[in-house]
Amino acid sequence: MRIFAGTLAWAALLAWPTAGLWLGEASGTPGDDRNTVAAPAGSDAEDTPDFNREIKPLLVRHCYRCHGPQRQESGYRLDQKAAAFRGGDTGEEAIVAGDPDNSPLIQYIRGDDPDFVMPPEGERLTERQVQRMVRWVEKGAPWP
Repeated sequence: MRIFAGTLAWAALLAWPTAGLWLGEASGTPGDDRNTVAAPAGSDAEDTPDFNREIKPLLVRHCYRCHGPQRQESGYRLDQKAAAFRGGDTGEEAIVAGDPDNSPLIQYIRGDDPDFVMPPEGERLTERQVQRMVRWVEKGAPWP
């Protein structure tokens, strides 16, 4: 019994730093950057946003209502990779990998043209969320 109790004590001690992750402290609403776990400074994870963890939840929360599987305003949809990069009715490439300043998607969410801001209604992306989208496009817009 004594050996078993000692093993449990060591297991609890080793698990303690990550216990918050098991208890859901790092979870949150998709696209909500308030509860994300920061990557170690200088790591590749910090440098390139993860599409499935950081970018897709933003698209789902802020864009899919008008540009998702059910509805495609201006012929543009963001739920399919090829369609998202290709763009909509304008025929203009919407995501220019490596060039956020020439990517209409970034221009719209950033609000470069105050008369054409996305999303047009409802909650806008936070400055941090916009910067993560910009960084994602700068890094080549990796989409698995």
